[in-house]
Amino acid sequence: MPGAATHFHVLERTIDQLTAAGMTDFANAMRDNPYAYLGALGPALLDFMPSDPPPEGTEPPKNYALVWKKLFAVIGGDPGLIATLRKIEELLAEVQPLADNEDCEGLVALRDSGRVGEVETLSNQFVELLGTVQTIAGEIFALISVDLKPKFCSLAQGAPPTPPNEWPPRDFFSWKKTGPFLRKLIDKAHSTGDSRLKAYAYGYLVAYATSVTGSPFVNSVVGGPPRTQWWRQRFIKNYVDAWVYGFYNTPGASMNGGDTPTPPYEDWKNLCSANLHDKINLGSIDPEQFLNNLDAPFPKVVPDDFAALWAECVSDVYGGNVPPGVAANGLNSTYLMTWLVMWFQTAVGPLGCNLKPPPGPPGTCTGEPAELDPFKFPPGGSPPPPPSPTPDVEEDTAAIVCAIILIILGGIAILAGAAAAGAVAIVIAAALLDCDNVAEIDWAGFRCKLFWFRTYMYNGLIGLQRLLSLAGFRYPEAKALGFDVNALSLAGIDLPFESAINLIKSRSGDERFPSKCWDGGVLTFNQRPTQFEKPGTAAYLTGFAYPSFFVDDPANPLANGDVKTNGGFPLRMSPQGSPVQFGNAIENAVDLFKHIATNFPSWNLDADRGLAYYTWQFKGTYDPDNVQIEPEP
Repeated sequence: MPGAATHFHVLERTIDQLTAAGMTDFANAMRDNPYAYLGALGPALLDFMPSDPPPEGTEPPKNYALVWKKLFAVIGGDPGLIATLRKIEELLAEVQPLADNEDCEGLVALRDSGRVGEVETLSNQFVELLGTVQTIAGEIFALISVDLKPKFCSLAQGAPPTPPNEWPPRDFFSWKKTGPFLRKLIDKAHSTGDSRLKAYAYGYLVAYATSVTGSPFVNSVVGGPPRTQWWRQRFIKNYVDAWVYGFYNTPGASMNGGDTPTPPYEDWKNLCSANLHDKINLGSIDPEQFLNNLDAPFPKVVPDDFAALWAECVSDVYGGNVPPGVAANGLNSTYLMTWLVMWFQTAVGPLGCNLKPPPGPPGTCTGEPAELDPFKFPPGGSPPPPPSPTPDVEEDTAAIVCAIILIILGGIAILAGAAAAGAVAIVIAAALLDCDNVAEIDWAGFRCKLFWFRTYMYNGLIGLQRLLSLAGFRYPEAKALGFDVNALSLAGIDLPFESAINLIKSRSGDERFPSKCWDGGVLTFNQRPTQFEKPGTAAYLTGFAYPSFFVDDPANPLANGDVKTNGGFPLRMSPQGSPVQFGNAIENAVDLFKHIATNFPSWNLDADRGLAYYTWQFKGTYDPDNVQIEPEP
């Protein structure tokens, strides 16, 4: 299914359409209501269920939440990447005016304040932390490539498939009794009169419409459903979401009937600074404080009585046959992790997007360092170190000016992963500086070095952002949507990615679908799969369309298929004998509100076998070369 940003956009546009149609009761119940946005996430809200710290002495479950917790172990904390970057930037901000004003006494005061030693200590601690990064990175990839792999992907051919109560909760709620669960949410909200559950249920209805209409589109780009391409799905959704957010939030945005946008992508609004977490905010929580304490008991944010109502709906529809962690007390932890990840992906901060390059260079700078980018490696080599400082005081005195530069250099090298260069620089201690007796300081050279160091740090942050987006952890900046080739040079090895255009446009109906299971390789999730299940089905019928086609394009009207109408198993067919593709998401969402009393069909919200499939299960055993399905019981 599409990602959070697309679901939120469809929700907001649906609210506007309902208001215009005079259906203000529905619109007012959802407008600016965080519970409506929670509902609009649909089953994706349960991505992180459960997330609470495990009981002391027990190992946490190897699930999607653990992937993020391991990543946050490096990013959060003190020391940690965010804390280190912030303190280095604060030191830079203090040093710059002193350099501009040639203020020797100010440098002495800065030294005596203890700020230099504080950053030096933090940098040393972070060097030690970097020693664990390689191990943590390996653990994260093992989680993604092995532990998150659906169990049936590892079964011997002919073995019975994994029972639904052992699935991840997100998958369970996307596959099982999707229509009856939506019906129950709405009925429970109306019978109790609870305004929070009403907003949540209406938002969930929007998610239902968006998933049914949008999942086939996303699947066609990916080449397989979440069941077989679990990480490529997340990677592609981030690009689709970034396109949707930019297209609908940039005044006058148009694709001009082709692949060239107006205005150009670099002028589009960036999803990576959209603060999506504010839309689901249920309480006052400091994100960095929470990030730094993920091993402690989670704070209580989701009200117990709301969680109990939600759990009653689950019990009424599914009984007790649900995956572990699907319970009232699990709603709080999955909410908090969802909120925290949204903050990390879309908030402005030390790792935010829209970064501005340092102003300059100063007029006194001559020449330019060849490569001030820690993510540009020579073939088979190490990343370039920051520019080496030269003594700024005659007689080669290791004065405070030089020491501050070395501390900055070390911190930036850490950011780049050049731990060795950073450690060597950081251990150089600051000597006393006597402004009355010291020889003349080369202030012009000092200002020039500060500019190059800031440039190195800026390039490092840009590279880090790109690395995280290419790994599926962050949204790309809008300008990346126009890249012809995505590649990351890492230790001299080029890892090619598909062109960004191919990451956001649908494929034609003659493309094969669905794929077989991803092999878990680091070089394969970034490419379209080449092995497919048999018999094949259609992922989508309209090829080479941008996401606006399934969101609200008049060329894809409700007449192309309404979500509320049922049909015969296994899929709904058009009078012409092809699978129904469905009209756009917003028209279908409004149509569902107009028919709110309908018994909603149980669509497979992942569109797993292709267009317009109802909820199903494997018949007997799973054989990727002879897939047999039957209705879910």
